[in-house]
This record gives sequence, structure tokens and C-alpha cells, in this order.
Amino acid sequence: MTYERLRVCLICEDISLPIDEGIKKFVDSVRTPLTQRAELLVLSVGRDRSVPESVHSVPANRFLLSRAVWKTIRGFKPDALIYVPIAAATRNSFLRCAILQRYAPGAQVIMVSLQPRTYGPAARRFIRHMGPKLTLVQSTNTCDALTALGVRAAVIPSGVDLNTFVPVGREEKLTLRKKYQIPPHRYTVLHVGHLKQERNVLLLNRIRSEIDCETVVVGSTSTPSGVEVDVTQTLRAGGTHVIDHYIDQIAELYQLADCYLFPVHATGGAIEAPLSVLEALACDLPVVTTPFGFLRRAFTESAGFVFADNDDDLVFAVERMQQNTAQLSVGDMRAQALPFSWDAIADILLAALRHGGNPGVSVSTHDVVESVV
Repeated sequence: MTYERLRVCLICEDISLPIDEGIKKFVDSVRTPLTQRAELLVLSVGRDRSVPESVHSVPANRFLLSRAVWKTIRGFKPDALIYVPIAAATRNSFLRCAILQRYAPGAQVIMVSLQPRTYGPAARRFIRHMGPKLTLVQSTNTCDALTALGVRAAVIPSGVDLNTFVPVGREEKLTLRKKYQIPPHRYTVLHVGHLKQERNVLLLNRIRSEIDCETVVVGSTSTPSGVEVDVTQTLRAGGTHVIDHYIDQIAELYQLADCYLFPVHATGGAIEAPLSVLEALACDLPVVTTPFGFLRRAFTESAGFVFADNDDDLVFAVERMQQNTAQLSVGDMRAQALPFSWDAIADILLAALRHGGNPGVSVSTHDVVESVV
């Protein structure tokens, strides 16, 4: 069946350069396949910032009350607006959806929230009336919680660029280790994300001290300067390699590693379908992770994908992964990432729009996009 191309406006408060933070990466990554499938206008609304090519930066206050935003949206005449709030689905994000609906009365409004939020009694009464037609979230727990409040919700995963994040051979891995000054023949454990205490990144130091390995952390420049400087200093003092500047070829850090560690316990420590885990899998890296958000439902344990509930078990799992490297088959981990292309994520969004905001979205790696009902 063929469809007329929808006119879609994709909106976020911050799509500024560099794109090295989960919510910005989600928006920036999904816009390319959406452009191929729809007439797309991408708006970074709020403060004037440097943005990627083809993204329009439009000034607005914190509630998106802005004549410039109204005129831009009205002039585009969208069939649908997809709003990805930088603060996820807060009470004010639901209010912004109502304001966006006023800017385009005939358009569908869908919100994509990448982190869970809690609500007080007043907010719980408020959001069911002010919400968009559909709110897409990243875990069944968050979906069920919103549904219980009277908000229509469904699950959407994150995606991965399968052309950028690819495995490399041993020789290239050694070349990359030389480039980033990582000992060439040491087992190397990687984590990518904010250098914040709530991400439990200091566990990398413990792993390095208890296991014969190297540890590498790549931090996001989106963490404000001066925030948790002690975390960075402590990591370096413990021997962990810390990269706290923007890396354009971030795939190279996955490609030089032997194992990916996602040690986050705190609910708000990352988006619920962590991009870094998918990027690691796409590079054919084995993964040790907490049962965080979307991950527990999306993946099953195997020799190369291990869940651990606490820090002791995370350390033990990394040690076992190092010992059992020979049991891993080439391509097994990448195969688990293949269903999560950004093309698939764009298809989920457009399916939600074409069917009145009522997608049937699976959390299975074997069938990410079910038939839309």
C-alpha cells in the first residue's frame, strides 16, 4: 500500500551542536530517515544555538510561546507534529503539547519521551486533559504508568546507525588503540555517557583494580562545565582513561574495546533505551548491563549479553566475559542490533501518525515493528 507523504514537523528544545547526548542524538538521527519518508521541518526551539544543517533554530520561551514558532509552524502547514522534549514528559511538556496543538489545530501531535517522570496529584489530573494524541515512551513500565493516568501511550525503542557502528578486525582495533593511547594487548572495557555520579561510572575504577584490564569512559560535552568534576578526577586518579571532549568518530571507541559496560542503576541516569548499548552491539561488542529500562524486555541473556542487578555482579560478569571471550561467535552481538535501525524507528513514528496514534509496537528484537492496529 502506498501513502501520500505526510508533512511532519519534528520539534525539540535543543538540537545544538555537538550532537553527543542521548535526546539530541535521537532527534538528529531519526530526522534523516524521516526526511526520506515525509516532508519534514525540524525545529530547535528556545535559545539561539548552532544547529546541524537543515535544522531551523527558532527563538521561544520555556513554554514555546513564540510568534516566530507559531508563524513557522503555521507556514509549513503540517499534518503532524512530533515533539521530543529535552526534559522528557514533565507536566510542562504536556502543557507545551497543548500549545503546539493550538499552533496547528488540524495536525496530530505526538510526544516522544525518552525518560520516565513522576507526577504529583495536581499534575496527574492535569496531564490526561492536556496531553497529545499519543505519548511514545521507551519502557513498558513507563507506558503502563502513563496509561493508568489516562494518557494514551506506546513503546518506541532507540535506534542505531548500522553503517557507522560496524565491527573491525584485530589489526584495525590495534591501530585505534594506538591512536587513543590505549595499551594494545590489554582487555579493554568501555562506557560512553555523561560523567555523572548517577551513572555509576566510578565502577570502572573498581573493575580496573580488581580485574586485569583497561577501562575507558567517553563523556558527553552536554554535561555543564564544572558539574561533578570530582567524578572525572577520581576516574583518572584510579587509572581509567577519560575522554571528556567531543569525538566526531565515536564509533572508533567502541571498535577498539573488548567489552561494553552499562552500569547505570538510577532511573533517570540515561534514556530508557540507551543508545550506547545499541551502538556497542552494532560494533559486535559483548555487553554487561543492569536490567535498565527497555533493555530487560528487549534482550535475552547469552554468552555475550549479561544482566547484573548490583555492582558486585557487574564486576563478576565483566571478569567472566573476559575469561570466556573464546566462546563468543563473530557477528552474534551485531545481529541483536540489526532490528533497531533508525529506518525502523522512523517507520514506527510514521505508522503511529498514519493510524491515528494507535501503533502496535513490540519490544522484541526479532519484531520491533508489529502490524499497526
